[in-house]
Amino acid sequence: MRSFAVALCLLWTIQARAAAPDAAVASADPRATEAALRILAEGGSAADAAVTAALVLAVVHPQAGNLGGGGFALVLDGGEPFALDFREVAPSAARRDTYLDEAGAPIPGASLVGPLAAGVPGTPGGLHELHRRFGRLPWARVVRPAASLAERGFAVNRRLAGDLESRAEALGRFPETAAAWMPGGR
Repeated sequence: MRSFAVALCLLWTIQARAAAPDAAVASADPRATEAALRILAEGGSAADAAVTAALVLAVVHPQAGNLGGGGFALVLDGGEPFALDFREVAPSAARRDTYLDEAGAPIPGASLVGPLAAGVPGTPGGLHELHRRFGRLPWARVVRPAASLAERGFAVNRRLAGDLESRAEALGRFPETAAAWMPGGR
């Protein structure tokens, strides 16, 4: 992973119909896959399962950008296609010269690290809208697997541990970030 600020592009082609017994879910982490399959088994729609998987990934696979990024979803609902664009956008106060110094030269790293590097995330609103339009289960039920993992904690897998270790210098640069990602300095 070259950059800590990774934009998440969620691309799901889903059908907002009843989950079939032969439904399948694939994700970057088994915990997200299992949570989404449970949602389908409870009668949730494909949108419910996609939102659940995305939220669980935001907890257990944070290096993918997730809630701090954006994405889009493609839905086939009864044969009708629907596209939802929820990519992140620049802050409203951003200007053409935001990343330039007084002489008009680029400020090294300003667009990559620190407060000027932040975009306005689209993922939280996009996932909520996807659920609002095509979900069947209550929002609280769809969110519960991710909330539970975030509250209880979870075993960090090798991929996350390696990514955190490789980014220790960047994570330690700001006290708030270090406190969240490196408790006790680790």
